[in-house]
Amino acid sequence: MKNIQEMILSECDDFDLKEIDLMMKLLQKKKHQLEKELCLRRNQLMQDFLTNAKSKIHREQKLLAERLEIIEKDLNDLHEQMRAEKNRIIYEPMQKIEIEPEKFEKNTKKPDSSLSSLFNHNLTKSKTDLTKNLLGFDTFGTERQQQQGGKSYAQHNPFELNELFEMQRKKLNLYYDCFEKHYFDQCKREQFNDESLKNVHGKSGRFDRFKKDLNQFVLYSQLRPLASLNYAKDSSNIVSSIEFDKDMEFFAIAGVAKKIKIFDYAGVVKDSLGLSYPINDIDCSSKISCLCWNSYYKAMLATSDYEGNVIIWDAFIGQKLNVFQEHQKRCWSVDFNKIDINLVASGSDDTTVKLWSTNMNMSVITLNSSANICSVKFNPKQMHSLAFASADHCVYYYDLRNTKKPLILFNEHRKAVSYVEFLNENELVSASTDSQIKLWNTNQSTSILTYRGHVNEKNFVGLTSNNDFIACGSENNSLYIYYKSIDKQMLTYSFDKWVCI
Repeated sequence: MKNIQEMILSECDDFDLKEIDLMMKLLQKKKHQLEKELCLRRNQLMQDFLTNAKSKIHREQKLLAERLEIIEKDLNDLHEQMRAEKNRIIYEPMQKIEIEPEKFEKNTKKPDSSLSSLFNHNLTKSKTDLTKNLLGFDTFGTERQQQQGGKSYAQHNPFELNELFEMQRKKLNLYYDCFEKHYFDQCKREQFNDESLKNVHGKSGRFDRFKKDLNQFVLYSQLRPLASLNYAKDSSNIVSSIEFDKDMEFFAIAGVAKKIKIFDYAGVVKDSLGLSYPINDIDCSSKISCLCWNSYYKAMLATSDYEGNVIIWDAFIGQKLNVFQEHQKRCWSVDFNKIDINLVASGSDDTTVKLWSTNMNMSVITLNSSANICSVKFNPKQMHSLAFASADHCVYYYDLRNTKKPLILFNEHRKAVSYVEFLNENELVSASTDSQIKLWNTNQSTSILTYRGHVNEKNFVGLTSNNDFIACGSENNSLYIYYKSIDKQMLTYSFDKWVCI
């Protein structure tokens, strides 16, 4: 540009008017050409943006249309169910009543309201069943709740039911975004013919499954303590493990105080004086890290300890039945096989998982790993399947008929995995010191869901499950409850200082 200016200035004295006009026309033409190209480029950019925006809106419109179609179909199915329930209530046949002639003659003199009472009873019962069905109250039985002095849902008056229903609506609104995501995730899985969504008839059970999830999640509004038990006089003697027996009748607690205490659950809950004592108190030679009940022999209990021992006990008489001493370092976890009732697994800081038979004195299988083993669990429905959690941030899932390599490796955690727990035959959860719990399916290596909310960066805070509910501790001195299908905590309980029994 500078050279052109210098050339024009040096030669301008020789230009006549005609040459200057020609030069100006050429420059003007070039200017218009450049302006046209610039305008074209600007319009092209605008066109690209609008085209992309249009395509995006079309995709969203298509997605919204598909989702709207699914919602309309589910609404129609729901309305059909509600009409069927309503008709069942109105037209439900009354029970056939046999009346003896002699009694009939007596009753003709004095009107008897038993028939109308029976009809009213049937109608009330049907309405109650419908209410329980619609609100999800039939998900869990109320027998235990009544035993503990609480009200069953059938015992609530209509005002209380309406108030309860409004509370459930508020909870649903609070978690609406979570359920919306869960709803459409299930729709997507249904499109790919996900076997886990099928019902017993082989058809898609997505609708019923989501309704169950919705009602179970809003069913509970708070946690309340039933009792507090004193494991040891010194509060620094932490409890490492709490487990119920196969019938949920007795539970055992154990920890660093070198004691195992067995309690009767019903007695502890019903005791109004706050003076519950263990039915058995077993002294141990080492600190206990984990315990597990046998699923068949009611009195059989397995423990792992800080010395690397795995011990099988008769819990009710406090006698050792087997002592296994092959681990070289602290043993963190022990678990009974639910199907082969004589098979026991243990995991240790010596980076091995060992399998034991209660009929033998030596281990029957040893699985070697590259890091400390924090937790071991058998699949509750598959005898040959075992999962263990490791300090190398991974969960290993083995078929014990082929121990050369794991069947599948779950490796999405960022820190050591402290617990692994099966929810059912195909799903398990793992807890890590990255403050996350992850849900896995044994048929894929990627996690299904990640639960966040609790704090776990250093300690073993505990992990347990009951069907679709997951419970864990937290380093903020709280208990967190998650529901399997929702990644946010369902309930939280913060522990205050209260007197131990």
